[in-house]
Amino acid sequence: MSPVLLLGLVGIAGLIVGVFALRSIRRTSTGALSTPPNWRTRWIVAFAAGILLGGTCFVLTASAWLSYPMSEPGGTGHVVGIPFIVAYIDAQGSDYVGAITWIGTIGNMVFWCLVPAIALWVHAAVWRRRNRAEQFAPASQ
Repeated sequence: MSPVLLLGLVGIAGLIVGVFALRSIRRTSTGALSTPPNWRTRWIVAFAAGILLGGTCFVLTASAWLSYPMSEPGGTGHVVGIPFIVAYIDAQGSDYVGAITWIGTIGNMVFWCLVPAIALWVHAAVWRRRNRAEQFAPASQ
């Protein structure tokens, strides 16, 4: 499978899971679900980290930091954008950009904004599962 296709699928899955994570975080914040200790602090840190990652991704999209090599018959080109392709630079240095560049850039920015929310969602789910197991475990004396 092509790395471009694989990363694109990871990006789409991340956007979908990120929406569910935000929904669960909202339910946890409003008290509909049990909250781990220091929930508000953890949510603020995750939100700030998401804004920082998204902004950094937006700024670094045109740099070599967010690109990866792709072999082609004439040499090695570079695909810019992780996880969504934003541009392609072939072995001769010609770039291929267009209207999809902005769509990919916005998609990458939103994806990286959601990564900390997904991590917080997983953390809260693991905490709930452990808390539930301790709650229903027989008390040992």
